[in-house]
Parts: sequence; structure tokens; C-alpha cells
Amino acid sequence: MLWTMDESYPTDDLPEKDISVCDGSDGSILAPVNPTEPAKQEGLEPMAVDIITGNPVQSKMLMAANETSSQATGSAQNAGDPVCEPSDPVLEHPEPPTEAADLSLEDGGAVPEVTDDSTVSQQPEGMVTDRGALSYTGEPQLLTTVTAPFSASNFTKGCKWSPDGTCLLVCSEDGRLRVLNLPESLYSSAATGAAPETPLSPPQVALQSREGELIYDYTWFPLMRSDDPATCCYASTSRAHPIHLFDAFDGGLRCSYRAYNSVDEVAAAYSVAFDPTGERLFAGLDGCVSVFDVNRPGRQVETRKMKDKQSLTSQPGLVSCIRFCAAAPDVYATGSYLRSIGLYGTEDGAPLCVLQGQTGGVTHLQFSSDGRRLYSGGRKDPEVLCWDLRNLGRILFSMQRNVTTNQRVYFDTDWSGRYLFSGDCDGCVQVWDTLEDPASDLSETLLLPSVRKFGAHRDCCNGVSVHPWLPVLATSSGQRHLSDLLDSSDEEEEDGEPPHRRQESSVKLWWVGE
Repeated sequence: MLWTMDESYPTDDLPEKDISVCDGSDGSILAPVNPTEPAKQEGLEPMAVDIITGNPVQSKMLMAANETSSQATGSAQNAGDPVCEPSDPVLEHPEPPTEAADLSLEDGGAVPEVTDDSTVSQQPEGMVTDRGALSYTGEPQLLTTVTAPFSASNFTKGCKWSPDGTCLLVCSEDGRLRVLNLPESLYSSAATGAAPETPLSPPQVALQSREGELIYDYTWFPLMRSDDPATCCYASTSRAHPIHLFDAFDGGLRCSYRAYNSVDEVAAAYSVAFDPTGERLFAGLDGCVSVFDVNRPGRQVETRKMKDKQSLTSQPGLVSCIRFCAAAPDVYATGSYLRSIGLYGTEDGAPLCVLQGQTGGVTHLQFSSDGRRLYSGGRKDPEVLCWDLRNLGRILFSMQRNVTTNQRVYFDTDWSGRYLFSGDCDGCVQVWDTLEDPASDLSETLLLPSVRKFGAHRDCCNGVSVHPWLPVLATSSGQRHLSDLLDSSDEEEEDGEPPHRRQESSVKLWWVGE
């Protein structure tokens, strides 16, 4: 089912030709630049195969590519492919129940294209939950807790629901990505709109994929549907390795995408993101973004430089995150560890503007559902800033959270784009109503108070993810502690509680509907 947005993106309000460098402190434009006519991208001739969509010719091509990759195992390992060990468990990834939830789309099974005024959302037919009636201000109800195989040394590093909402992807310190299935009892809750009886049995790990090193970033394929196995995949990037595309049914490696630096060495990407159509994969590196054709594994198709000392729209530093806007797919945003945010054209990478205002290195970005706002958060930064994209450089308001470490602390918006959720280093989750008026203080950035705050974990809540079509919130916790390296069994802090008792590495599901 395709969900049509109430309002289209206001392209008339954005500047069409003025490219400016903006200062977030006062919203002033530092220097305008006259753009040149965007040049057409010289791409390769289109191929008759596609490794994502599932027609027979494309599947055979993918199998041939995998066989070629397995024959060249030695060279692939030198390039940084992961080593598959027989001891790694690979469990069956069951399909979602079809009696309680029919996830097929109205177009007869074809993968839909995302247009400027629509977003893809797969939900069970007959769902009676009124999305507009949810306020998220009530007391959350804990549904279930997943602790194994996580531990103090193997803590979680974020979680993300799949686009169709049937499974949850969890990253952990041991360099593995694990897939948890949505509990079957929640499908009946989708049909009735009522909260399930708690507690639920913890979902088991359906499968896991192993990276060779520390995982930097990971993302789902945007058109993923569990009733179409060819679209069930996710991409990840890790230290000293190329980008890998994993199968979400067996955890196997489908293919690799390799970026190369100036001396023709394989360079690891620090962030990855698919465009809304799923045809291209964007990877953030040091001062540049590599663009891959998803249908052509291997070397990158295009490299877009962002670091230029002679340009006023230069964005130096490691590209820590990339985000696309479903309402305006021709624009994407990038965040840098040097505290800058850049907006670029999707087709040719033309710079639109660079925003400054975050006090810490940017680690996460999120567009609003209507494309008029951009939310940004950073490491060791207590603020989530809301940028007005109709008036570039202007900060609408700030949302306060406690982030005191360098790790990524994710935030997410609900399906309507009205409510924003974020964890913090205290283990709490806060909810903000972005349509409310912030506190009026002309001397400082406007502060938006939270409408709800609750304790979700004893340890740092590093990941939050809102389910695409259920009032269910997934949270993950854990971080590296100094007590893991030092013997602190006899030490106690001022509150009398040993530090190790506050360590928690788990994934929790919460019912946040009324």
C-alpha cells in the first residue's frame, strides 16, 4: 500500500540558484556562489540484470557473480572480504505469517518506485490503528527483552527496523549484524489495534552476518519486502573492508562494493545509504562520497569530492552519515565529524549549502516526512538541532539530551514525522512533539521541551527505532566501560552502587500506543 503525503514538498520556497554557506549561530549567509549549469552524468550503458529485483535473469546473474567471487577467495580476502567460519551459526529466517498480515502491495508484487509525493510503507491489510490519534505521551509498556547473545563486552550499537517492519537489525561490538523477527503476537495487535498481553517471549536471532572488523555503519535496502526474497538485503561497512551486501534470509554475502583512494588502495567507508529508488549506493569517505550502481558490484562508478580549499561550499572531514529525503529525493544531506552538514544534489552532487552550528561531530541526520526540516545530532553534543530547509541556515529549535561519549546515539521519528524519539547516555528515552511551540527566548536558540521521558535501560540507550506501521518502539543499550579493563569489584561510586551493576546490553520492545 502506498501512503500519499498530505502536503507536497515546498520546492517554491527553496532557492533555485543561490548556493550559500550558512552560519547556524545567527542564520546569516556568509557568501553566495553562482552555480554553473549541472552537467549530465556520464554513466555506463544500462545492463539487463539487477541484483536487487527478483526476475529470473537477474537471479542467475547474481549466482554467477557469487560463484566468481568464491573462486577468487584469496584475492577477495586481500581486498577485505569477510572470512566465513563454519562455526558461525546461520539460522533459518522464517517468512512472516500471512494469515494475520498480508504484506503484498496493490500493484501485484512489483517493487514500487518512490516518487516526490509518496513514501513506501508496507503494513498489514485491515489494520485499524489510527496513526493520527497516537500521541506517545502515555506510559510505555515493556513487551519483551532480548539479552542473549549480548553482554558487557559485546554491547549493542544501534537497531533498525526493516522497511516492511517484519524484522529488526541489530549491530553489536563483536562485528556481527543480527536479525530478530517481529513477534507473531504483534501481527494480531496490528489487526485489532489493541496492546498484546505481556510479557512476550523474547524473539530469537533468526540469522547473523559477520564483518571482518569494527562496523562503522549499516542500512536496509529501502524497498525491502519479506514476501520478495530478492529485495531482502542490507549493506554494511567496516574498518579496512569494502562495503558488503548481505542477504537477509541466510546471512550470506551477495556482493561487495569497493572504494579506492588516491593511491589505488581499497578505502573503508564510514557511512552508507541507498537512494530512495534503491538503484544507487552512496558511501561516505574522507572528504568525498563514492556512488555505486547497485547493479554493478565492484569498483565505484563515481567519486564526488567535497573537500576543496578554494570553494566556499567545501565540507572537509570524514563523512559520518548520509541521509536522503523521501519527499525530495533529488537532495541528500551529509554529516561530517568536523561538525558540518552539507546539502547536495542527488544527480550530479552539486553543493547547495553547508550548515554550521553543531558543537560536536555530526553522527546522525533525519529529514522530516514533509521534507521541510532536517534534524541533526552529534557526539559529545547535548543538542538535537532542527534546521529549517525553507530558510537555509536557520535553526528552528533545539532538543536537549545527555550525550557524553563519542559513540553514535541514534534518534528517530514516527511515521507521521511529528514525534521524535532519542535515547541518551543515562539510559532514558525522550519524546518531543515537533509541532509544539518551543520556549521563547530571543537570546538563545529556542528550546523545545520533551513531552515524555522514561527510563528504558540502566546503561546508555544508543539506539531507538520506531516501527513503520505499529506503535512499537525498539531500543538498544550498552557501551564500553572503564571497569571492563580495570578491577573495580571493590570500588563503589558516591551513590553506593558498583559501576558494573549499571552495565546492560540488551534490546527491548515497547508498546507506545494508547
